[in-house]
Amino acid sequence: MAHFLRQLLWLLLTGAVPPILMMVSTRRWTWPDVWQAYWTSAMFATLIGAPAGFVLPRLVVRSRNWASAWRIAAYGATLFVLANLGTMAGLWVLWFAGAVPERLFWQWTANAFRWSWFLTFCAGVVTYTYAHFRLQMEASNEKLRAKEREEQESRRLATEARLASLESRIHPHFLFNALNSVSSLIREDPVRAELLLERVSALLRFSLYEPHGGLVSLEQELKIVRDYLEIETVRFGPRLRYEVTCAAELDHVMVPPLSVQTLVENSVKYAITNRREGGEVRVSARRAGNEALVEVRDSGPGFDQISIPTGHGLDLLGARLDAQFSGAASLGYNRLPDGMSVTLRLPTAVAA
Repeated sequence: MAHFLRQLLWLLLTGAVPPILMMVSTRRWTWPDVWQAYWTSAMFATLIGAPAGFVLPRLVVRSRNWASAWRIAAYGATLFVLANLGTMAGLWVLWFAGAVPERLFWQWTANAFRWSWFLTFCAGVVTYTYAHFRLQMEASNEKLRAKEREEQESRRLATEARLASLESRIHPHFLFNALNSVSSLIREDPVRAELLLERVSALLRFSLYEPHGGLVSLEQELKIVRDYLEIETVRFGPRLRYEVTCAAELDHVMVPPLSVQTLVENSVKYAITNRREGGEVRVSARRAGNEALVEVRDSGPGFDQISIPTGHGLDLLGARLDAQFSGAASLGYNRLPDGMSVTLRLPTAVAA
């Protein structure tokens, strides 16, 4: 409706051009003459402009891929035909209404065609130029949108490939260590080896069925951590002492799969494996404002962050956090007098 009203307004304004020119060019006019000239001109403008408003936009769309010369020719020919048909229709209306004296019919006809061709040509140039630049702008915008979509898709695929690469390096490493624990007990203690296999089976199912690049709840992650520590307890016996605590409100916070397990595995490696007296590993999760802090603390000798080799589990975990949370999650290292603390910071806003 709004489009129709705008089009009608433009036609009425176009119809005002001849009366205005008549008023400017001659001093011999009266208001009845101006009014008659206006409604006559407005009628012709409507009879020509209304069909043109319906036909020309569709012609522009159909001819958008044509050569410029053919497109201009088609546009001009269509305007010429519409101008003649509309002018003839207007003359017939005036004739049957008795508004044109018979002796002045051909003079009116000549004037009507001259004005129609002139105004149609002017309106055609304006509308064609507007339509041409509008099509160019739409084409440019579509190219920009297509480029943005391609860039977004490229970034998404690159992120997925990066995550898949990182996880493919973490999962085999973890499972290799777990299977080593099983093999070390098969001959010495078959019962414990069977228990160990059940734990490994649970870990393997988790590793296989979690979606690549996805997240799991902290509750699920800590269950895997407990299974892992149970496996290592069978292997190390009393040398490994551990504790896992988590505030209930953080159970549904989302974490990268095997992220906390990677920290625990690192603690077991440096605080338990190479020390005859063993040590302690404590896992705790608490809230700090809008963050969840998952701390893995051990009683080992500790290490400096700069000493972490490229491709190490902790280095890969940092890359995963950066890829999945875009800087909103991080690892913090704190070397203590009696051990080492590594804290995983996660946004609580990402929840299951």
